[in-house]
Amino acid sequence: MLAMSFGVSLSKRPRATCAFLEKAIPRFVAGPLVVSLDRLVLYDGADPRRCLQPDVFVKIGTSGAGGEGPWKTWERGAPEVAFEVLSPVDTPEPWPLQEKLKRYRSLGVRELFVFNIEGKPGRRLRAWDRADWDLVEREVLGDRTVSRVLDVDLVVTEREPLAVALEVEKHEKKKKK
Repeated sequence: MLAMSFGVSLSKRPRATCAFLEKAIPRFVAGPLVVSLDRLVLYDGADPRRCLQPDVFVKIGTSGAGGEGPWKTWERGAPEVAFEVLSPVDTPEPWPLQEKLKRYRSLGVRELFVFNIEGKPGRRLRAWDRADWDLVEREVLGDRTVSRVLDVDLVVTEREPLAVALEVEKHEKKKKK
């Protein structure tokens, strides 16, 4: 898969994680949706430099890949959920996380997840939620969190051949007593 514009092609470990998410998310999320990998997203029709390239994004309520080329939010809407898979040893990032957060705020995603393959246990998964015009980081306990938008659990596990993986599980709501 070729990276477009400012992006960097994903190396083996991040690519495997993204490919897993691409297949797993539709199994757990009902209704039409698009899960796209490493695709340029343009969010300002007047300025093509206002873009980013999520490792994975999810657009709910539509189906199909939406054709080739960049995803134009003014035609298809903004993705609701985005994932960044970091592996600094394998793939240097073109933008620091703070710059990406500014771009995700402008894009309008409702949830953002950052999975750092090389992070320390308990600190490999981070999550942000949309709160009005901002993205606010939420607490993630022990490498496990829920995607409130997708209604799935995201869990960091240790397994071969990736050593560390991001799994998708059905979200089990706790019953009130």
